[in-house]
Amino acid sequence: MTKEDWDFVENELKDLYGSVKLKCDQFNLSLCLQRINQFNNGIVFYVDGIFKGKWLFEGFEENKRFCRPTQTSVYSEREKKDWRKFGKKFLMAKNIDLDKKITSCSFYWTSFSSLKRHLIKNNKVIELVRE
Repeated sequence: MTKEDWDFVENELKDLYGSVKLKCDQFNLSLCLQRINQFNNGIVFYVDGIFKGKWLFEGFEENKRFCRPTQTSVYSEREKKDWRKFGKKFLMAKNIDLDKKITSCSFYWTSFSSLKRHLIKNNKVIELVRE
């Protein structure tokens, strides 16, 4: 895709319920700006016009190509502070890693630029489908 195509996609997704269709390798991808909750909007993706909840789990091609990965710490800052009082030896003996993170996937994107980077990184051929 050219820079003009990406600009067109970004402009279409600025309005609520604006949508764009892309062809990413063998997948037909639809992007739509939708309301996520009372105060937030997000760019939601559909593959061949549908979304399946199972794509949010690892092991699916759609997960790798289109879902937004997020990392969350297992322990909150307060919990980390409380655990540190026991000392490093205790934590090592109990196999407690305070820096452990969990990766989960989301069905929407809050930033167009991060969506664009992710699509370019995980798809070889991206084409804009104009109707």
